Amino acid sequence: MAHDAQARELGIEGYIVLPLSDADGISARAAFNKFVFDDKLPELTDSFNAIRKSVLNPLNTAGSFGACNMASAYHHPSSIAIDKIALKTARGTLHAYAKLHGLKYLSVVPDRMCFRTSTPGSESPHTDNTAGVEEESDVFFGGFLNLNPLGPDPNSAVQIMSLIPRSHKMKASFKGGDFSPAKGNKAYLKRLKAQMRGIEVKPNHMILFFENCMHEVLAKRILIPVRRKFTAFMLRVSHNEWCTCFDAYDGEKRKDERAKDDGHVLCPHRASEMTDQAALDHKGGVKGPMYPKLYWTNHVTKLATLTKQLQPKMLTERTFASGKRQGEVWLTPRQFPPSLHDLQSKYTYAADVSKRFHPVAIMEESDVDEEEESPQKRANGKRKRVACVPSSSEDEE
Repeated sequence: MAHDAQARELGIEGYIVLPLSDADGISARAAFNKFVFDDKLPELTDSFNAIRKSVLNPLNTAGSFGACNMASAYHHPSSIAIDKIALKTARGTLHAYAKLHGLKYLSVVPDRMCFRTSTPGSESPHTDNTAGVEEESDVFFGGFLNLNPLGPDPNSAVQIMSLIPRSHKMKASFKGGDFSPAKGNKAYLKRLKAQMRGIEVKPNHMILFFENCMHEVLAKRILIPVRRKFTAFMLRVSHNEWCTCFDAYDGEKRKDERAKDDGHVLCPHRASEMTDQAALDHKGGVKGPMYPKLYWTNHVTKLATLTKQLQPKMLTERTFASGKRQGEVWLTPRQFPPSLHDLQSKYTYAADVSKRFHPVAIMEESDVDEEEESPQKRANGKRKRVACVPSSSEDEE
């Protein structure tokens, strides 16, 4: 299907499933396995790294959602490689959609690796609304790559996205967060459930969907571990990098306030986090916690097991304020993980990798990487011309 046709289908249906090339599928699965099973991850103890291939929870994640919130999940070479494959797969469709709707810049938005081994908590029909909206014309897409292995039973490796086609909105919400319109309304919930469709995402495929389409998470028994890389993309008119630094302002005042800060075309806070290789805000506009809040009250023994697998710098002391353990002090994971700089374990890679979340101009004549202009190049050009005329939920079990 040509990119223009894919873009129209995406705009009408609210989602599209795209195939990876055979080579990209092989590369993405190999990269995923390298991160999940093979490489020594700096947040984990040496003893746990040595046995990760043989345990049920090789990333030592808490909760049933399965997303890995450690800093390495954003900065490991495997995460970078899979994001690059996702962008390569989706770029043509996203560029075609942008050109149809007058949008000028495409950004990759950070998201995480996922290795899910238990039944996830169900989530009622809801929409997601990304933080950091600058204008109502901003468009955010969620999605994931199915990185399950190709086994003898291909149906067992299929992953399902449950959503209502054509339920998306063409205007972004400034409020952020998720929205469950059927909460407390059983009749409306029943109607929404009847409209849900299970969209199959086969291995070597990725789904791309409007984040504000109505969707749900089903508490469906898992037959084999779910292996996926979450992905997110943003299209917008301006060349401002996605960030949440101005969310305290209402509506499109955000863009006005940002315009007053000349150094915020590219977010300086994001630049610092990229330099330190810190855990990043994902599409929800927050950093994922190392464990759900209710673990501290409902699953302290599980929390203790997770704690044993983490490096000392990943831990902190926490005191029980009430209950039968009142006054006891336990070592627990830090609520939010330290950066790889703090762990003295930064990955080494080319300088341009740190710019992978920068917005890139959508060119009219070509979609070739080398012909796209980054905000960094524009900023450099602006400095040279300065004397002349001035010319981007977790489940909480």
